[in-house]
Amino acid sequence: MFRRWFNKSGENRRVRRSYKMQIKLPYKQRVTARFNQGVRIAIAMLAVLLAGMLAFHAFTYFTREFFEKNPRYNVASIEVETDGRLAREQIIQLAGVHEGQNIFTLDLAAIRDALETHPVIRKAEILRQMPNKLRIIVSERVPIAMFYTRPQQGAARREAVPSVSYLIDNEGVVMRPVDLFRRPEKRLPLLRNVNAPDIRPGQRLRNEQVQRALDLVHLGEANGIVPYADYDWVDLSRDDCVVLCTARGGRFTFSPTDFTTQLRRMKYILQHAKQRNLVVKTCDLSVGTDVPVTFFTQQELFQPAAAAAPAGVLPGIARATHGGR
Repeated sequence: MFRRWFNKSGENRRVRRSYKMQIKLPYKQRVTARFNQGVRIAIAMLAVLLAGMLAFHAFTYFTREFFEKNPRYNVASIEVETDGRLAREQIIQLAGVHEGQNIFTLDLAAIRDALETHPVIRKAEILRQMPNKLRIIVSERVPIAMFYTRPQQGAARREAVPSVSYLIDNEGVVMRPVDLFRRPEKRLPLLRNVNAPDIRPGQRLRNEQVQRALDLVHLGEANGIVPYADYDWVDLSRDDCVVLCTARGGRFTFSPTDFTTQLRRMKYILQHAKQRNLVVKTCDLSVGTDVPVTFFTQQELFQPAAAAAPAGVLPGIARATHGGR
């Protein structure tokens, strides 16, 4: 009995076999079945599409009725912050916004781009402050120098195109034309012999020599050179050096590289000269060591300031302030 229960041999097992029956439907039935299946798939896809369109239109209607057409979200105040001299009304006009517009319909990126196209504006940021306040933050460019174009002959050679003076910041971006003869508010060094045929306000001046001069002026202000040398203009007539000239007519020659080290030497020389009541006439900082320095004599110091000014440059030229209207 037990032997029969625990018998594991396969001789008493029944062999189970499975059979698959393939029934081939008639051709018309197969076509009808495939057609019905395609119709069901198409109906399902159409239902999904209609549901998506319905949801989209419902969302659009909801946003339009509850946000875009809601008077609660109309701009009631425009706050303007600037670090320069542009007026609030001018910034709002450049942005093209006004009170009463819906705060959700405003294109903030377009407003920012419209502001940054102005030559004086370096960066603009537009913020929504719910529910009805718009905030505009403007960072203006700060000019560190100015330059002028040379007078050119007109196309008919009968009218001469007058020279135009421009302000320029430390990045080489041309800011705006400036009147040389108006009352000065801030003294800025003048870049002479600038070779730039294509000058557009708001665009960067692609000139390596100009950028060197701007870097020199910027580093000179950062290193505290201004109290010791009132540099008046920068000569860019040579490609192998940059010449910094003072109001007295002193000339400091710099090599195009390593302005920081040369300015450190210049500051030491100026401090040494000030202690001895001397005024530097020439100083060649482009050499590595043993910097040659000459000083003005007493007779040269008491000459009129106009005698020290270069040809074509007005003595005591007016320097404009940064920003502009």
